[in-house]
Amino acid sequence: IVGASASGMNFGRIILRNLLGSGCPPERLCVIRPGGGEIDGVACIENLAAIEGKLDLLIVAVAADAVYPLVDEIIAAATVEAVMLIPGGLGETAKSREPAAALAARINAAHARDDGGPIFLGANCLGVVSHPGRYDSWFIPEEKLPKQRGDRRRTAAFVSQSGGHAQDLTHYANQFNIGFSKVISFGNALTLDSTDFLTYLRSDADTEIICMYLEGVKDGQKLARL
Repeated sequence: IVGASASGMNFGRIILRNLLGSGCPPERLCVIRPGGGEIDGVACIENLAAIEGKLDLLIVAVAADAVYPLVDEIIAAATVEAVMLIPGGLGETAKSREPAAALAARINAAHARDDGGPIFLGANCLGVVSHPGRYDSWFIPEEKLPKQRGDRRRTAAFVSQSGGHAQDLTHYANQFNIGFSKVISFGNALTLDSTDFLTYLRSDADTEIICMYLEGVKDGQKLARL
């Protein structure tokens, strides 16, 4: 995680606590933060260059204006498989559309490398909750939205372009003790979009029902075929 505060309860710190609360072992987590030390029992490392091996996932919970240089660093470092961009403000306003488009172009260019480059979820996303995977990367505190954790079988997955809709429908479903196995908020769809999640979920043995809330479709024909 990039952006977890050691002194306050910001989005990054909430995500860290949700990951720990959902059963993710602290030894499989790290916080990128100058100065070292630890936060909530999770070790801090100085920067991306200090990472040993390759990260499965880097969750970026920093201010929007810090995302652009950080993404360039992530692409150059080639030490991250996937990136979750939490910040909003990247492409939603007239001022940010041009730099966000340039950022998307750099990300797509990296996919032509031999290693395929990192894939990106977001920006402007709430995150992902996976009960089978035992991880919760939302920045909503547990006391505001209980996730009904536990090992009971869940067969419905929800994919939402809107983080607000993902939160509201999860809350509504919990009132009826339904609960989703996986909830994916994907925001601006810089790399991954609705067809990627539908491709995955339609072949997922644990998923029998797929609910989707979409505000736009990049490839309508592909979505219809799936």
